[in-house]
Amino acid sequence: MEEAAYPIEKSSDMQPPPTYRQQQQPPEQFPTQPQSAAYIHTHQPQQMVYLNTRQPQHYPAMRQTVVNAPMVRDYMAASIFTCLCCFWPIGLFAILYSCKVREARQVGDDNNALKYSKTVRILNVVGVIFGLIFLAALIAVLATQTSIIRVCATTDRRNGKC
Repeated sequence: MEEAAYPIEKSSDMQPPPTYRQQQQPPEQFPTQPQSAAYIHTHQPQQMVYLNTRQPQHYPAMRQTVVNAPMVRDYMAASIFTCLCCFWPIGLFAILYSCKVREARQVGDDNNALKYSKTVRILNVVGVIFGLIFLAALIAVLATQTSIIRVCATTDRRNGKC
């Protein structure tokens, strides 16, 4: 017979591995109590028996749970548009409340985020309406000014009156 590539030594000193023994804790120390452990107190002083009722568990791969919470909008783009193109005082307050919506969402305060979001939406609508009213008034004033200038250009300039 051929010899093995790694010779195995046989000795009479080899003994089987020791059996598993549960370690006992010294009576002076009290073990920390896990969630599913039971303690039995004996009538003898400073003696406690610890029973481990917790079974080893195998956990499957972790899953991420997504909560179907409504996404609260911050209307930042609309606020910037209101500030730059419509009515800037209301637009500034709309930008301020848009930032408050973002902060409340980051903290997880959905109630305040929703409240601030509604305030931003109202401020943006009011700012656009004020901007349109201001624009209409400006166009009306400019239209009357240009018509007065045309009338003055065609009238007799000898009197010095338009």
